[in-house]
Amino acid sequence: MRTGRQGREVKAQLAKLGVPAVTVDDAKVLQSEEATYLLYLMEAMLAPDRSSINRALLSPFTGLKLESVLTLDDEVTLGLFGNYKNRWQQDGIYTAMMDFVTDFNVRNVLLHAHTESGERIISNLFQLTELVHQIQSRKNLSMTELVSWLKRGIDGMATEGDEYEQRMESDEEAVNIVTIHKSKGLEYKIVMAPYLDFVENKYIEFFSFRDPLTGDYVGVEKKRMTDEQQASYARQAEQENRRLLYVAITRGVYKCFVFRNNYHKKSTLLTFLEALIAAAPSSDIIRFEEGIPVAPEQQVSNKILALTPVNPDLPVRFVLKEQNWRKMSYTMLAAKAEHNLRTRASQQEDPYETFIFHTLKRGAKTGNLLHFLFENINFSEDSRWEKWITETIRRLYRDNRNCMDLC
Repeated sequence: MRTGRQGREVKAQLAKLGVPAVTVDDAKVLQSEEATYLLYLMEAMLAPDRSSINRALLSPFTGLKLESVLTLDDEVTLGLFGNYKNRWQQDGIYTAMMDFVTDFNVRNVLLHAHTESGERIISNLFQLTELVHQIQSRKNLSMTELVSWLKRGIDGMATEGDEYEQRMESDEEAVNIVTIHKSKGLEYKIVMAPYLDFVENKYIEFFSFRDPLTGDYVGVEKKRMTDEQQASYARQAEQENRRLLYVAITRGVYKCFVFRNNYHKKSTLLTFLEALIAAAPSSDIIRFEEGIPVAPEQQVSNKILALTPVNPDLPVRFVLKEQNWRKMSYTMLAAKAEHNLRTRASQQEDPYETFIFHTLKRGAKTGNLLHFLFENINFSEDSRWEKWITETIRRLYRDNRNCMDLC
């Protein structure tokens, strides 16, 4: 696909036919709808009252409608969110979120109520939970500070790193829906490219292109463009379209299916197909067909019963018999253990660990010092330890002030 919107449309149609599909793109998980729902949930845990709790429960996580939320027992819900707040304070946000997921049966709700996007929502929810847990642990943020950090992330705070990009919602055998930009450099056994027409969008009113003389990018309203600017924009847009077309049709290992959907006279795909037909009118590796592709007839052996036709209106969903089994990352496994380890360390301090992790300053100077020392020192012979320690400090820290800063 060229755009994420096209990918979502295809995924919805595949879901109706019971075909499993996953999306692969560069979308930031903090910009997903689930990030906002998580923010509401954390705000309700931080300051539990009827208003904040009702807003938190009106989300895809619970599947509850307004009528159902208004009929909930206030004492029970206040008690639940009060417990979540205590768990957050004692064991961290991750543990509180896992309690919420269990209490409201979030996994089953999403898999059964959201047949088209349930796995995507689950994946985003768990990724976001891991992310806020990491931020809380790494920066030692309070509950209020963690909520504030999530707000800034949703509002567009600069974020870099793979942990902020949406993960694939499943690693099962499924159709991978990917943008052309994301597919660069990758290979797929079979590729289907249904949207390669690349016609001009008539509704765009502001154009950006590179000035052919200066090389600078220029932004101009459509109604203010000169003939030269229009020609430059059209030429550069067509060049980009052809580059994308090339990337899309060269990803397949065995086969690539290209569909012509828009019979516009100036389509990038049409220009390519006309040249292809002229260059290879009777090629054995390229075939041109009119109309909707027809599936090949299945040759069924006499010993094998024909399969019962599947109703395309009923989506096929497979779930594990044991619902307590699920995929987990190391962050998920270590969420509570990390807190326990910190507690034990504070009860019985080790002088060596105190020096290494608290007294010794971090940074490149310390790293270079330790690297040089460990390269030269003989761990089995302590008679020369003092000599090498003195030599290390002399070489890397010329004056006493730097040495004092380090030590």
